Amino acid sequence: MADENARKQFPDPASEAMQQALQAEERAREAIEGCQTQAEKLRERARADAEDIEDRADRRIEWIQSHCAKVLEGRLAEERAQEAQAPGEKEPWTDAAILAQAARDVAVQLTRPEAESHAREGDSS
Repeated sequence: MADENARKQFPDPASEAMQQALQAEERAREAIEGCQTQAEKLRERARADAEDIEDRADRRIEWIQSHCAKVLEGRLAEERAQEAQAPGEKEPWTDAAILAQAARDVAVQLTRPEAESHAREGDSS
């Protein structure tokens, strides 16, 4: 009976084959549309995930910067407090007389005969 209906609907085998090809093309088009819809949903989900990751990374960076700033401020405050406790003391590199004496000491060490022999021994190594 199915053969009779097919014969009535399609007068020849070529028409039947063409109809089957058109139906297959339609099914393929629907399958492609379904894939495109799924792909778009996946893309949207991926974008949302990427935004979440970016937001989380930004929060972490802000926390790290804030934490580092607090630590730095604390250490600077400690340094300032130590400087305030010893206002009369100078750092050696801020006193011209100490620097001049250090330069003379280095010059004397470099011009001693034993400094020359050490320099030669270092050159031959």
